[in-house]
Amino acid sequence: MEVVTAVEQEQGRSLLPVLTDRSSTLDAYMSQRFGDLQESTVRSGSDGAGWAGGRIAPDNAHLRFAEISDAQALT
Repeated sequence: MEVVTAVEQEQGRSLLPVLTDRSSTLDAYMSQRFGDLQESTVRSGSDGAGWAGGRIAPDNAHLRFAEISDAQALT
């Protein structure tokens, strides 16, 4: 909020409608693309099974360069 106040004092309020419009456009896009998003705080990141699975997954992945190139071509 301090930044907004500083910009208002320096530039006047003429810049803020542009930022507000961009913000609402981005919010609308994100809502359309990903639905109703929720913010949450992670209290603990100590899931041992998740950690182990995340460490093992890259070693067990069987990817060839051609598969990666084909997947990128589809996007």
